[in-house]
Amino acid sequence: MSLAIKQILSQDRQAESRAYKKPFALSVHADDEKDKGSIDEHHVDYRLSLQNLTDTRSINQNLRNANDGVSMVQIADKALAQTDHALDEIRKIAKEQYQQNKNDPDKIMYWLKQVDNIAKETKFNQKTLLDGNFTDELYTVGSGVEQTVEVSLSSSSPAALGFGSSIEDVLTKLRDKGVSELLSTSDGPKPNIIDEAKESVSEIRATLPPLHERFTNAIKDLSLLADETHQAHSRINDPTDASQRTAQTRDTLLHESKISLQAQANQQPHIAMSLLE
Repeated sequence: MSLAIKQILSQDRQAESRAYKKPFALSVHADDEKDKGSIDEHHVDYRLSLQNLTDTRSINQNLRNANDGVSMVQIADKALAQTDHALDEIRKIAKEQYQQNKNDPDKIMYWLKQVDNIAKETKFNQKTLLDGNFTDELYTVGSGVEQTVEVSLSSSSPAALGFGSSIEDVLTKLRDKGVSELLSTSDGPKPNIIDEAKESVSEIRATLPPLHERFTNAIKDLSLLADETHQAHSRINDPTDASQRTAQTRDTLLHESKISLQAQANQQPHIAMSLLE
């Protein structure tokens, strides 16, 4: 082969090399720019995802608080219903004994002790509800101060309901003065003390429905917010996963294309040489 032909082939090979290297260099530079944009976008998505996770935890905690509030109200209401029933039994027995001119304190004391036990033993989350110590309890059901429910429950103990300073004090009065101590007033025989006790129980129970409504409304709002947060989380993460898979596929195709082009570039001089030989 003549020197002139070798020089021509050498020049063609260099031109081809420059032709192929230039697009590849531009492609690599463009990929770098895209990668920078992808990294920035990924950081934004990551921060949004972390904030979304924090919001989800806060919502779940507030939901637990609201559900605890509902449970607390239900337990207190059932306990007060039992207290009211015990007071009905006390009134029934007292009226019967008064009419029959009998005095059997033990029957009355049985139910009065039930009232006392309910006040002492009704608990929620290790806290006694009806002994007068369940006051200024806060249930956070949202991020703002106005989304905190404050709960205070009055005592339903015999002493708080007006029977006397203690169970022993009531028993002593019944033994000394009979059941008339529970029934007599200035207006004649009447279940005065018992009626007043029942009225006190009714007043405590009357505070529960508004609390129940506030907690149930909070649960509805938080459940809706939790659903919206979950949808937002999906919108953030699903497209990110899809774009990552697309980017991987694109990179694979580009890599294979580069290899193919380089192979073709390497083959062209050999083809030209075979034609000249």
